[in-house]
Amino acid sequence: MTIHEHPTHCWIGRKTCGCVMSIAGDDMNRKELAKFVSQMIKDGLIPERITWEDCKGRVISEPTFFNCPHLPEPTTPEQPTLLTGL
Repeated sequence: MTIHEHPTHCWIGRKTCGCVMSIAGDDMNRKELAKFVSQMIKDGLIPERITWEDCKGRVISEPTFFNCPHLPEPTTPEQPTLLTGL
């Protein structure tokens, strides 16, 4: 991947409801970009690589861009801890 002065593509992170909650241009350092996308996945977002023009024209103008009106993602309840030795 070539690092450009201006990004040609970007990575967006969407919640399962479709709201964009994270964005990074491909003009970042390759290692930092990989960490950023990895963090998107850890945060439960779905990464998607799109063109910068598509990002500017479509994604940034979405009404839920960084403003998710939906309920928080449900979390899996922790398994009860089995106490032994009592």
